[in-house]
Amino acid sequence: MRRASSLTHNVVYNIAGFAAPMAVTFMTVPAYLRAVGEARYGLLSLIWLLFGYFGLFDFGLSRATANRLAQLKETGPEERADVFHTAVAMNAFLGLVVGVVFYVSAGPLLALLSGGSQQLQSELPSSLLSLAAFFPLSMIGGVFIGSLEAEERFLTINIQQIVGAVLLQCLPLFAVLAYGPDIGIAVLGALAARLIMVVISGVSAARSFAACRKRARSDLAYPLLKYGGWVAVTNLISPLLASLDRFFIGWLLGAASVAYYAIPFSLASKVAVVPGSLTRAMFPRLSRLNRDEAHFLAQRAIVTLSIVMALICAPTVLLTHFGLALWIGPEFATKASVVAQIFLVGTWVNSIGYVPYSFLQAQGRPDVVAKFHALEFAPFVALLWFGLKLWGLEGAALAWLFRVLADTGLLLWASGFSLKNLSKMLPAAAAVAAAWGAVAFSDLGQLANLALACVLSASLLCWWVATDPDLRNWIARRAESLWSPGPPTSSATQSGPIDNG
Repeated sequence: MRRASSLTHNVVYNIAGFAAPMAVTFMTVPAYLRAVGEARYGLLSLIWLLFGYFGLFDFGLSRATANRLAQLKETGPEERADVFHTAVAMNAFLGLVVGVVFYVSAGPLLALLSGGSQQLQSELPSSLLSLAAFFPLSMIGGVFIGSLEAEERFLTINIQQIVGAVLLQCLPLFAVLAYGPDIGIAVLGALAARLIMVVISGVSAARSFAACRKRARSDLAYPLLKYGGWVAVTNLISPLLASLDRFFIGWLLGAASVAYYAIPFSLASKVAVVPGSLTRAMFPRLSRLNRDEAHFLAQRAIVTLSIVMALICAPTVLLTHFGLALWIGPEFATKASVVAQIFLVGTWVNSIGYVPYSFLQAQGRPDVVAKFHALEFAPFVALLWFGLKLWGLEGAALAWLFRVLADTGLLLWASGFSLKNLSKMLPAAAAVAAAWGAVAFSDLGQLANLALACVLSASLLCWWVATDPDLRNWIARRAESLWSPGPPTSSATQSGPIDNG
C-alpha cells in the first residue's frame, strides 16, 4: 500500500495540473485560428461546450468511485477491485448509450450552430461518429482518474493531465495542418489524444488490481448509482446557477453588456483553482476518515483557505480598477471594475463553501449538496431579475454574491460548523471587507489603494504566523532545509500546516 503523500504537495500538483493546460491553450489558440479560421474554431468551441453538457450523464460515477475506493483503502484488494471493475463496466455501458443518443440527436443542433455555412455543414457528418466515441472513452477515463484520486496519486494524475492537455491541443492542430482545415479531421485528432490518455490512465489505475479477479458485481451497482445520482443532480444544476446570469443580462440589457460582466466573472473564477485544488486533494482523506476526524481536518482547511484566499482577494479588490484599465482600457475599467470587485468578494465567500461541499460528499451525503442547489435556484432567479432591473450589472453581481453567501452558510450549517468553530476566519473576513469598503465608499487613488493592499496583506500574514504554531513550525522546517547542510528531510516532515492538523 502506498504511503499517503503530503496534502500540501498534492495541492501544488493540482494547481500545476490546472495552470499548465491553460498555458498550452493560450499558446495554441493563435495557431488554431490561422489553421482553421475563426468560423471553424468557433464551431469547435461550441462542439466542446455541447460535449461537456452531454458529459453530465456520467451520473457522478467518477466521484462515487473515488469516494468508495478511498473508504476501502485499508481493506483487501479484491473488494476494491470489484468496485473498480463494476464502475468501469457501468460507465462503459452508460457511455455507449449517451454516445448513441448524441449521434442521433446532435446533428441538427450542430447544423444550427454552424450559422448556415454550407461548408461547415458539409464537414459535420464525418465528425459525429468521432464525437459519439468520446463519451464511452471519457466516462471510462473518469473512473480511472477517480481510482487514482482515491489512492492520492495526484502527481501521477496531474502529469497525465498536463500531457493530455498538450496532446488534446496539439494533435488536432497537427491533423488539420497535415490534412487540411476540416472539422472532422480536427475532431479525429482530439479523439486520438483522448484515447491515448485513457489508455495511459487505465494502465496506471489497473496496476493496483493486476493480481485480482476482473469481475463486475450487480450488488455494487445500486450504491454507486445512488451516490452518483445525487452528484449528477449537483453537476446539472451548478452550471445553470453559474451561467444563468449571463443569459438574463443578454436578454434584459443586451449582448453588449455581457462582456462587462463575463470577463470579470471569468477572471475572478480563475482564483477558484486554489480551493478547487485543495478540496480535490482532501476528498479521499475526508472519505476515509470517520466523521469527527474529517470534521477536524475540514475545519482546519477552512481557516487556512480563508486566510490564503483573503491574501489573494483583498489586494486584488483594491487594485481591480487599475489592473483592468492597464489590461483592457480605462473605459472598460470604469464599467466593469465594480462588478469585478463584487465577484472577488463573492469568490472569497465561495471558496469557503468548497470545503463543506467536499466534506458532505465525502461523508456520504451528496444528497444534501444537491438539495441545497435545487433550493437556491428559484430565489436566485428572482434576485437576479430584481437586481438587474434596479441596479443593472452591479445588481446581477450582488445577486450572485447573495447566492454564494446563502450556499456557503447552508453547507457550513449542514456540516456542523458553528460560528465558534469558524471564529479564526474573522481577520480574513475583515481584510476582505475593509478592501471592499475602501473602494465602494471612498476614492483613495491608486497609490493609496496599493499602500492599503500592502498593509492588509502584511497584517493578515503576521497575524496568521503569530497565531498558528503549525505554520511557524513548517516555516522553521523549510528554512532549516534551505540553510542547513546535509540530506533533505523526508516528505512527512516537510508536510504543510494543514497536514499537521
